[in-house]
Amino acid sequence: MLSRFTVLEIPEYTYEEFEGIALRLINKLHPNVVIEIAFSVWKTGSRDIRDVLKISKLCNPSDGEEDLTRLISIHQKYHKTGNDYN
Repeated sequence: MLSRFTVLEIPEYTYEEFEGIALRLINKLHPNVVIEIAFSVWKTGSRDIRDVLKISKLCNPSDGEEDLTRLISIHQKYHKTGNDYN
């Protein structure tokens, strides 16, 4: 099945690149919030920018520190790894 697709091996991002991509993609939140989300995702071992986007979509610009901490902890607790998908 994979023979139908082009498979590319792209080197892993550095943290600085990961943070920069997050800042470019997420405009609705304050940059400090985006950096905090990116750092928390990076800390879990994920290098998938989509994890940052998932958390940011749940955030509102008016959310406080407590709301952000809650969303990040929920994501970390219930996040599925790539091996769990069908």
